[in-house]
Amino acid sequence: MTRFSELPEMAHYFDDPSDLVFDTRKEMRCTIEHIITENKERFPEPYRGMDDYALQTFLKGAIDNARERVRRNYKTAIPQYYSGRVRLLLPLCIGDPHTADLALVVEDYDTFYRASTCLTLGMAYNNARQLAKPDLDWLKP
Repeated sequence: MTRFSELPEMAHYFDDPSDLVFDTRKEMRCTIEHIITENKERFPEPYRGMDDYALQTFLKGAIDNARERVRRNYKTAIPQYYSGRVRLLLPLCIGDPHTADLALVVEDYDTFYRASTCLTLGMAYNNARQLAKPDLDWLKP
């Protein structure tokens, strides 16, 4: 610490603390077809090899379950910092209700949320830990 005349400022990721909490009163718009076509390689087996229509059905159910889960426990939605913005990660449990398979990325657009991509759990953990240590309820190293 003696080699620097001044220490750098702490990183600043958000101005409004409400950006870190999922507001369950807002509508969530999901582009499920886009999530599947653009990110199918991120899905674990056997979902990667599924017919797109069948996978859409599974994914819609997993998204509904994730919303219910975050409604019961606000800490389920984990903030991440990516491309200059805070976004929230929700667990997508496709095969087992207690095990996340993917993370749904949710962006806040003031009056609604938009979900248009998913991340592997490794990608999600990497992005989330930039803000703080994630709650280990579902996103583990």
